[in-house]
Amino acid sequence: MHRLGSEYNKKARYLAGFLAFWTFAGLCLGPARAAASTAWENRAHASGLSFSGNGKLGDLGMADTKMDLALLYGRIGRIAANWAYVEMAMVHCIRSAQVLGIELPKGEAPQSLSKRKHLLKSAFKTLPELEPFKDEAKALLSRCGERGHKRNEVIHNAAMKALGNGKVRLVGFESDNGNYRPKRVELSGKQMDKIAEDILQLASDMADFSNRVALSLVPRD
Repeated sequence: MHRLGSEYNKKARYLAGFLAFWTFAGLCLGPARAAASTAWENRAHASGLSFSGNGKLGDLGMADTKMDLALLYGRIGRIAANWAYVEMAMVHCIRSAQVLGIELPKGEAPQSLSKRKHLLKSAFKTLPELEPFKDEAKALLSRCGERGHKRNEVIHNAAMKALGNGKVRLVGFESDNGNYRPKRVELSGKQMDKIAEDILQLASDMADFSNRVALSLVPRD
């Protein structure tokens, strides 16, 4: 294995140490996920909170429907909170690429999912040191796109109406040839829970991946 220069060595060791947090995260995300899920189910059961419970979302125009506001917002919040872990792991991968010399577009750190994905795809395709991770990165970034789409359907649309079938209707707008087009999504509580769980699993996988990428940059004697 080739030796890195002193400055490169310093940066790589710093980055590896910084990302070693994900080793801990990888070990804990599983038990934490199970505990959080159990606590959530117990709370919903004990308090009668469910999409078919006794609460009403009158302040959202959902009068005369059986749906609980706190549980609905809790589900939306879980999706948002779990996605933050995915974004952290993506940024850590970008930092690894920066150590290897990848340049940020226009010198600015990308903020949107699409721009981060584009940068990482380029990094794993062009940097020799990341070649062993190329296929795994491609698969994970594809999952990021899929889970990100589901996340956006919940986060970027407004809960407007509780339906009689136990679902909630979320309404928003999407871009269509430079114009806005109305968009409607209907989801049940179980579907929202599934989205949150899938995102958290992705976060766990991304955490493990970003840690392995960073540790691979540490020179070995």
